[in-house]
Amino acid sequence: MDERVEIQDQILVLRCQQGDGDAFAELVGRWHRRLLAHALRITGDPEAAGDVVQETWVAAIKGLSKLADADAFPCWIHQIVTHKGADWVRRARRQRGLTAQLAARERDGAVRPRPGRGAAIETLSDALAYLPPIHRAVISLYYVEGFTTDEIAGIVGISRGTVKSRLHAARERIRAIVEGRTDAGQ
Repeated sequence: MDERVEIQDQILVLRCQQGDGDAFAELVGRWHRRLLAHALRITGDPEAAGDVVQETWVAAIKGLSKLADADAFPCWIHQIVTHKGADWVRRARRQRGLTAQLAARERDGAVRPRPGRGAAIETLSDALAYLPPIHRAVISLYYVEGFTTDEIAGIVGISRGTVKSRLHAARERIRAIVEGRTDAGQ
């Protein structure tokens, strides 16, 4: 990220911590789209992504005063989105059950056939849709958001080695999906 942008964000965080509502609105304006895109990659659902980001901003309002280092804001806010997104995925599975959810999506025509069963994977986004949320999260944080493995470990709450292994596993699954191999869903 550009150093000037980072400094501007740090100043906004410090102003927010002093109770400046306009600074918070500006911070939201600067970060909302990035967080929405990250939430969408985790949830796979645009409406849910919006809800996740809304919950994230509510949590940020409550917790921003406790953030000791304004420089840590990008990791901190992505950590909140990642956890809220994972919570949404768990709630969705609990509420509807995976089988009922897939059946409803199929009826609505929202589910594409799995690779290897006649489906064409045309873009990387198509392949990412088949990854579990945690793999989508680490891939997104690393390749899209540009975080280091150490930063991702802090955001997701796992060790650096686990981040590396999940990145490797996600890349292997994407390769299998793109190649149409039957081991893609494992």
